Amino acid sequence: MSRRWLAAAALLAASTASLFAAGPSPQQRFREAADLARSGDYPKALAAYRELAGSGQESASLYWNWAQTAAARGAQGEALWALLRARELSPGDGAVAREIARVREGLNLDPAEIAPEPLAGA
Repeated sequence: MSRRWLAAAALLAASTASLFAAGPSPQQRFREAADLARSGDYPKALAAYRELAGSGQESASLYWNWAQTAAARGAQGEALWALLRARELSPGDGAVAREIARVREGLNLDPAEIAPEPLAGA
């Protein structure tokens, strides 16, 4: 009887350990990245956004934050890319369109020099 109990306890301990080893949820990781950006640690924040996008957790808000962080770091081209990706994911978002126009103007790009409006936005 005691061997079965020890085996069950060991199995329970192993399964519990795997839950804790899984790491933070995507929502927690997103909040951590935003906190890193707010604190001025732009390289770590951008790495966290890349990690989230690479794991399939893409959203317009992810790319919006990515763009804001890249712009704060001085990487305007990366910021524009992230905004264009946000526009692909949320074509009707007016805030994204306005921010694309603002960054584009800051880079002295003609509207024709960036990707055209997505069909869904037309």
